[in-house]
Formats: sequence, C-alpha cells, structure tokens
Amino acid sequence: APAAAGAPGPAATRAEVAPARATVAARARAAADTLNARPQGHGGAGLTPPALPLLLGRFQLLRKLGSGALGEMWQASDSMAQDEPIAIKIFRPAPGASIDEFKAEFRDLATLRHPNLVRIRDFGLVEEGAARTLAFYTMDYVEGPDLRRAAAGLGLEEIWELLVQVARALIFLHGKTKRGHLSLKPENILVLAEADDRPRIVLTDPGNPTEKLRSIHRGDRTGLPYAAPECLAGLVAGPAADLYALGVIAFELLAGRRPFLERTPETLKAAHLHETPPDLRSLRPEIPAPIAAVVTELLAKEPGRRPAGAESWIRAVNEVVVPPYPIETEATRTGRFSSAPWAGRARELRALLDALRAAFTPSSRAERMALVVGEVGIGKGRLLDEVKRAAQLEGAVVLEGRPGSRVGRPLGPLVPLLAARYAARLDDPALTVAHRRALRRLLGAPGEVPRPENATDPPVIDPGVVTDLLLRDVTQPTVLMLRGGDRMDRVTIDVIAQLCRALTPMHNVGDEVALPPLFVIVTACESDLDAPSAAVLGALPGVRRVALGPLDAEGVADMLRGAFGHQPLPPAELETLLEVTGGNPGDVQDVLYALIEADDLRFEGGAWRLRPGVDVPLPPSVEDAMRRRLAGLDDDQRGVLDTVAVFSNPVAANIIDSLGPRAAPAAQALVERELLVRRLVDDEVCLAFTHERARVALLREMTAEVRAARHREAAQWLERTRPVDQAVEALASHWSAGGRPERALSFLLEAAERAHAAGDIPRTLQWYSEALDVLPRAGMGVLRRLEHEALIRNRLGATARSAGDLGVAEAHFTRLLEIGRDLEDPAWVATAVDRLALVMIDALRLDDAVAYADQGYDLALERGDLRGQAMALRLLGSIRREQGGAGAGFEELHRALRVAGDAPELADVRARIAVTLSYAYTDSGRPGKGLQWAEWGLGIAREQGLVEMEVSLLINLSMAAFLGGLPERALDASREAMAFAEQKGLKRYFTLALGNVGDTLRVLGHFDEAEALLRAALRETYTTGATERVVARLIELCALSLDRGAPRLALPYLREAWRLLPQARGSVRQQVALAELRLRLWSAAPQLRACPASTADLLREVLDETRGGADPGARVRALALVATAARTADPAAAIATAREAAILAGELPPPGILRHTDVADALCDTLERLGDAEGAAAVRREAADAIARCVAGMESASLRESFQRIPFNARLLGDRQPS
Repeated sequence: APAAAGAPGPAATRAEVAPARATVAARARAAADTLNARPQGHGGAGLTPPALPLLLGRFQLLRKLGSGALGEMWQASDSMAQDEPIAIKIFRPAPGASIDEFKAEFRDLATLRHPNLVRIRDFGLVEEGAARTLAFYTMDYVEGPDLRRAAAGLGLEEIWELLVQVARALIFLHGKTKRGHLSLKPENILVLAEADDRPRIVLTDPGNPTEKLRSIHRGDRTGLPYAAPECLAGLVAGPAADLYALGVIAFELLAGRRPFLERTPETLKAAHLHETPPDLRSLRPEIPAPIAAVVTELLAKEPGRRPAGAESWIRAVNEVVVPPYPIETEATRTGRFSSAPWAGRARELRALLDALRAAFTPSSRAERMALVVGEVGIGKGRLLDEVKRAAQLEGAVVLEGRPGSRVGRPLGPLVPLLAARYAARLDDPALTVAHRRALRRLLGAPGEVPRPENATDPPVIDPGVVTDLLLRDVTQPTVLMLRGGDRMDRVTIDVIAQLCRALTPMHNVGDEVALPPLFVIVTACESDLDAPSAAVLGALPGVRRVALGPLDAEGVADMLRGAFGHQPLPPAELETLLEVTGGNPGDVQDVLYALIEADDLRFEGGAWRLRPGVDVPLPPSVEDAMRRRLAGLDDDQRGVLDTVAVFSNPVAANIIDSLGPRAAPAAQALVERELLVRRLVDDEVCLAFTHERARVALLREMTAEVRAARHREAAQWLERTRPVDQAVEALASHWSAGGRPERALSFLLEAAERAHAAGDIPRTLQWYSEALDVLPRAGMGVLRRLEHEALIRNRLGATARSAGDLGVAEAHFTRLLEIGRDLEDPAWVATAVDRLALVMIDALRLDDAVAYADQGYDLALERGDLRGQAMALRLLGSIRREQGGAGAGFEELHRALRVAGDAPELADVRARIAVTLSYAYTDSGRPGKGLQWAEWGLGIAREQGLVEMEVSLLINLSMAAFLGGLPERALDASREAMAFAEQKGLKRYFTLALGNVGDTLRVLGHFDEAEALLRAALRETYTTGATERVVARLIELCALSLDRGAPRLALPYLREAWRLLPQARGSVRQQVALAELRLRLWSAAPQLRACPASTADLLREVLDETRGGADPGARVRALALVATAARTADPAAAIATAREAAILAGELPPPGILRHTDVADALCDTLERLGDAEGAAAVRREAADAIARCVAGMESASLRESFQRIPFNARLLGDRQPS
C-alpha cells in the first residue's frame, strides 16, 4: 500500500503526530476485533482441526495457523490459564531435522523476555505410539495486524517508531543468542494496541536459524524477498542478515514496494546478490536524503558494510530525527536480568533436578517434595523457572500454581493445576460425585451444586478430595510447582500437607511399591512473612529443603556479565555493590536499574559503561534507590502505595475504592511503573508492587502512628468484605499491628475454635498459641486475663494431648491447675486434675493418674458435686482397667453409674459412662454386654441431643457387633456413625467410623471397597496429627493386603507403622498386632525379610508389660507369636511358650478363646516336627473340646460360620462333631 503524502519532515517532533499514533493503535484494535471473529493471529489462515485436539490434557488445539521451519503453528487454549489463547508450535520435521534441534530451539528462546519478542512458555512431549514422540512448545498468541497492514498510510515518524522497535528486538535477540533471526519479514512482525494508544510490535517465529536457511535454499517464496545475499550464497549468515531484511522492510514501508520487484525465484535471488537497489527518493521524493541514506546503508551486499549492529543503526537514525529514540526503554531493561544466563545457583539447581530424576525412577524411595526457601529477591522464582524448563525437556509435565491475594478464595493456588488436569473431563465417569462437585465449585463449571438461600459462608471443599484429585491417574512424570507458600490460604496448606503425607508414608519402604511419578516443589519466603504458613510447610516430614543464600562476588559478576554481555563496573564499585546488596540478586537488579534511570550507567558503543569521568557512588542502600524512584509521586499516589504496602502484597484492587474518589485515578497512574495488575484464577483483580524493596522503603518511612492507622483501615475493610475464616490471619495481624490487640485476640480465639471444631490439630495449636502471646497486651484486668488464659491453656493442653505431645499437654494443664487455685475456682481445678489424670494414663504413669483421679473425686465430694464424683469414678475405672487388665475397673464404673442416678441434668454423664462401659466390656472379651451398654447409652444420647456421645456410641456399637460375630450390624452402625459425623462436622469421629467401615468390609471379603475406605481413613487420620491412630490405620491396611494375598503391597504399610510406633501412644495390643503382621508377612513371603530380630525384641517387651495378669488377651497373643517364631530355631521353647499360651487362653471367657485357637495350631505343628505325634494328638483333642464348648454356647449363626472357616478349627471340627 502506498505511503501517505505529506509525511512530517525529519525535524518534526513526535508530539505533533500523536493523532497518527492513535490511528495505528485504532487499526490494531480493529484488526484484533476482526481476528476475534475470524482469527488470523501469527499470520496464518485457519485449516482443518488435527486428529489429536488435546495435548497433555491441557492444551486444546483450535486451528492450524500455518507451517514453518521445523513444524506447524496452531492456535490453542490453555486450561491452566482459564483457556487463555496461546500458539503452539508442533515439531513436524523436514528432511535432515531432528528433535534435538527442536529442543535446542526451545532452550535458546525460553528465557528471552522482551516487550518486542513473543514470549515462549512451555515445552511438552506426548507419546503418539510405540515408536513416535510428538514434541511441541507454546508461546503467547499475538492478535493484531502484521507490520505491512498496520503501517499502511502512516507518516514517516510513525513508521520510524515501528522500525526502531524492530531494531530494539534485534539488539536483544542478537545479544542474547549470538545469532540472527533469519526470517525477518512483515508477516512475522505483528502490531498490538497498548492502553496508552502507543503501538507495540511483537517479533514472532524467532526459531531455529539453521532450518530457516535450509528452508530458503529449498525455495521458500515468503522468505526469499527479504533474504540477505550471504543467505542465498550459502555463506555463514548471522545478525547482519537481519539488518539487510530490516532494510528491505523499511524500503517497502516507505516506498510502498520492495526494492526488487516480484520475479521468478531465480531472478529475485540474482537481484539480491548482484543488483543495486533503486534510490528510495526516486520513488518518494519527499523523503529527506539523510533518511534515505540510513535505509540504503542496511541494503549493502557485504555484511561488513552494513551498520555494526541494530544499536548502531538506531544511533544513525537519531542523528536525523528529533527527538532521538532511546536505545533501551524501561520495559526492555527489565528483560535483561530475567533473560540472562543463570548465575551462582548451579549446586541448588543440580540438587533439585537430581531429586526429580530420583523420584521418577520406578519404585524409588527418594523424597517427593521440596521446599525452596530464601528471602525476598533471592531467586526462588528463577530457580523454579530453570527447573521447569529442564524437567519439561526431559519429558515431565510441569503444572504451576501461585497464591493471589491473601484475601482470595481458598484453594486458589491449586485451581490452575486442577484445571490443567480436569477441565476437559469433568464428566469422566471414573470421577466420584465428590470429585465432580469439588471440581465444579473450584473451576466454576456448569452444573455447580446450588447453595441454600440462607448460606453465608462459601461451600466447604474437603482438602482430602482435592488431594485425591491431584494424586489420581498420574502416569507421566509430573511436577507440581507452588510459588509463594508463605502467602497461601489455610486450605491450600492443608492439601499440600496431605499430598506430602500421601507421598511419604511409603518413604524408605524399598522397591516393592510403585508410587505415582509426582514431585511437589513449594517456595516460601523466610523473612517479612505475611502469614505463619511457611512454618507449617517446614515441619512436614520427608521434605527436601533447599535454602537459597546470597551470591558471592563471582556470582554477582556472572550475573552482570549475563545481563550486559560483560561486567560493567570497576572492581571497587563491584565490591561496594556486593556490600550494599548483601549479594541478594533482586537487590543487585534494583540498584543497577536505579543507576540506569539516573543515566549513570548507559549503553554506548555496543556496551554498557559507567558514565565516563565521574566517580559514581552507588546508593548507600537499596531502599535509598527506591526512595529516589518514589520521590516524584504526589500525595494521592503515595496514599495508594502506603495502603498497598501495609495491607499485603498483592492486595485486592477493590480496596482502592474505599480510599476516596481520588484514589482510583492515582492507582491507575501507578500501574506498570510501581504497581502490577494481576488477575487471579477466581477473576479477582489484585495490585502488587513492581519492586518489593520499594514497599520496604515505604514501610520504613512511615511513622508508627501512620502505620498503625493504615493497619486499622485494612482490618476494618476486611471485616466489611470478607468471611472471617478466609481472612483471620490478616485480621489478627492488622488489629495487632494497629494497636488493638484485644481485637486481634478475639479473631485468634474465633479462628482457633473453628479449627478445633474441624479437628485441625496443627491450626488449633497455632491459633491458641498466638492468642496466648497476644493476651498480655490485650489490656485486660488480672482476673479477666487469667480467665482467658485458663480457657486457652485448657484447649492447648487437650489439643497437644490429641497430637501425642504429652509433655506440652502436662505443662499446660499444670499451669491451668495453678490458675484455678489462684482464682479459687473449683471448676477449673477439677478440670485440670481430670485432664492431668488422662495425660498420666496416656504416658503410662498410672500411679500418678490414680493420684490425680482420687484428688478429683475428693474435690467433688467436698463440694457435693455428683457430676464431678461420677466423672472421677469413671476415670478411676479406666485407670484400673489399664492397671489390672481386662477384668478390672468395672466396680468403679458401675459405682459411677449409681452416683449419676436418674437426675435429668446428669444424663450426659450417664451417656459418657455408657461409652466407657461398652468399650470396656467389648475389650474384655464380652462383646454381647458391650453391645447392650452401647444401645442403652445410645438411647440417652439421642433423647438428650448429645451429638458427640451419639457418634461415639455408634462406633462402640459397631466394634461390639463386629467382635460379637455380627459384621452386618457392625457395618450398618459404622456407616450410620460416619454419615452422622460428616453431617455434624465431627472430623475425628468421621475418620474413626470410616476406618471401622473399611475394616468390617475387609473381614466380609469386600477387599476393593475396604481398601478405598481405609486409604481415605489413613489420609484423614494423617491430618489430625494423632500418630497412634495412624498406626492403627496402617495395621488395618497391612492386614487387608495380606488377606487378599498381596504381601508386597502389605510391606510398605508395615514398615511405616513400625517407623511410627515409637511416636505413638498405642497399647500393648497395637504392638502385638504389629508383631503378628510382621510374622504373617514373613510366613507369606520370606524373601521380603519382614521379620528382623526387632520383632522378637518387641514381643519380649510385650511379655514383660503383660506379666502379672495385665491384659491377658494381649499376653496370649504375644505368647502364641513367640511360639510361632521359635518353631524352627528353638522347638523346646516353642512348646513351652505355646502350652503357657494355651493354658491362659483356656481361662479366657468366650469369645476370647476363639481369637487364640491358633495357639494350639502352633503347638501341634511344633510337636509334630519333633516327632511327638501322640502329644500333638492330645493337644488336638484338648483344643477340640474347648472349641466345642465355645460353639455350643454361640447364639450368633454368623459368628459360628466365621469361626468354622478358620483352617485349624475346620480340621478339628471335621474330625469331631461338637457335643
């Protein structure tokens, strides 16, 4: 298209041509609108959709844009980025090309960050068949007209502005890659409309130059009109070839035609090689001679006669235009450091990549989670970028999530990960109802379950469901990257913790079990934390910790060489820079930017240099550089920045509306220079500081009064706009910093109560501990403060006890006892004594437990408190049972029941006693009585509306029915307890019931359903922090694997339970169960070596603890196991031990003996090995009589049936019918 007449002369200012610039922007916007209806971005026309429309379950191919060197270009959408449009280059090799070339192309381009270059994003490998791998990489999809269309009808100044942007892109590309683009043409240069009506060019297709040269030699007609003579002659072609192409483009835009008119490929090639281009002024006489000369210089045939580089050409342009064009802009400077080769972190990068490779090795026992920590600006994000590219090139899938605003929705950082995996398959029948419901709520998909009209809080999404979604169907090596762990919401942290525990229960289990090829990397900042979440992350087990420290002098020098091409500072100034910044890469970058902005560091003669002849002092601190940067802001802009600095970083943008009518324009003026705009996955817009150190500088400049006032404003805004459970961390922090610790205390207590109700032990401990720290500053009187401390200590002690931290629990309850005595409050004294007795029971300090329980009873007796007396007697009964075995403690329990009487106000006490009695009778081998007490207590609980008691009694009922030979009734009771606990939000009881259902299904032979429920129960139990319950779940899963004949699957559960046993508060029965499983596993698969000497050590400890009549059932079991283990090594000892076990088993009431008939089996087997057939027969007769007596007394047909299925019993009963 011909250029417009009357173009401004060389001395015209660009201010005079603003209307023309607006025309370019309007044309770009109009083209984009057209492209939205009929897309033509990246310069291609739509073709047929491919046979494989979805890559890695995430990238939806939409239409083919065209073909180029090394592959095809497609328009696509990315579900991980809310279906944002992207472009994908798919490797379709031409003859002679290899996938290694394609990978090298991605590796060269992936780090480049420049406003005039298309941004390369992700690399992927997809298996298309046994012998073929599809490779691709993604990039920004650029919608806009190409340079030829955008420049049509523009004046000289506008054309120069576009050409200078192309030259800037070439400066950057040539400097970073040391090679040429070699495909520079108007079709590869697209023009975008910026918000300020300034057009911005984007150079696309910066791909493999070798293949581009091959393409030209094969006769590519689109590239031939812009090909440099050296390309056509088969000579070495470098950056100078791009300058020739730039000259052809400049000639075409100014003259309305290319220098050499369309001919056959052969004649066009000859013209480039030999013909002199026409004089530009002969086609456009109004173009000044200096302008024409600048263009003609680019078209020289010999590379050495062209400008030395794109930077030299811009300087030549600046000699003939006013005002001059800057060689670099603020936007182009930013890309220097982010695109520089990484410096000083080789060790950390190697450690993470080695960890990934180890985790992705089949049956690896390596860690599967890493926590990368370091201060602001230290390079955590850059490390993850490097790991991401390396992992993708090796074939791994990398999914990324990051927190948005701290006041954003829960699970926000995980939404992109879930979207990437499930957005295209929400209706997959393999997903459960819970999975689909969670995905629809999180991804905002159609069919979301409607909320009740009176709902006030957002619907709760179970972290366990989200964890399961992330773990499901992971077949290809996958890396989950979560940035900003210190700013994540509580629910996201819960999911990360569950992921960690789901991947580490198998830690160090050997190569018997294959885990999903999944690795999780989380980053967190160690200083200036906005939330205590990082502490939770740091305490997770089995996590590799990678700490990033400051760079040394050589690292900083390497960083500068990578950014500028050489080290631009004298040695003394480099040493000062290191001292000022402490080796923090982010601070180094900020100082260098400050020097560039002050024109103390400038680009001259193709290199960056300090201003000559001036001794430039570096800023005395990074904050000083930031203060200079902020010095020119007006009061409204400073007010906006102060609010963002104090509130959080980033902050929800709608808080700006609460600052007054002038705040919004001020914020708009700050965008891009001081504030970045981020749009979160939940479509919430947030503002964040461009430079974190500018925020630090602002905070330090504020007076204490101003800072406190800002914190109060932030807290008030949060209270008006956010549900408490989503913003409790921020609320407590802001009120405390705002000089209102009493408000902070109230929110901490509320948060702690919510965590306690949800069964969240770590959060309960965290919030109550923080409340205890705030309490002395809350301005309360002594009595009120002690009352609050008593309440907090009580909760902390109970929660610490649940977590198994008995020393901490004892300390809190001891302090509670002191407070109760100081206040002369008998209720708190009684509570403390009762709680201390429970802690002593858990610690097996039973004499101390009796002393505390007696003290509690005496206190209640003095006050005439029947409730206290009954509860103390109930506690004494529990202690006596621990001291005296299964038959002890019943006298105290029945006495407690008589004290409670029939008084209506003591109905809850009677229900509690029923819970204890039902469990005691069941545990002592009388499940029938246990069932009766459970049913009696259940009636009271339901009549009185005692929710926790009802669930507890349902669980006891299921246990009694299960041991009493009524598995169907046990299953019904457990399922009822599970549903009721879930409905009432009683997480601990829900987990117990879940495990009971799974274990009952195991006994009934429904192995698949049982395994799913028991694994779910294990995940839930891990989140409570109760180690002994975790061990119980692991034991159940181990037994399940052995029952279904899969000893290799049983081994990891067994080893993890063995590892955790010292930390658990389990009874001797749990120890015996674990030893039994080890022997079962050893018997089923001796090659797995699951029965080391430590098993015998454990059994000896059990026998010591059960000597003297304590827990005879456990002692029988242990004796039987010792006899089994000793059959081969010491037959005589085996016989003696088995006889002792048989005698003790015969003394147990039914059905106790039923659980120990294999003692006789072990004894018979040993006697037969010794050749004592007569002794073995006598044992069989004795055992058969015992079995017959038991079976005769059985009322339950199902119990008889299950008992008769035991192999040893079946043999005996086949020989002799019971009398």
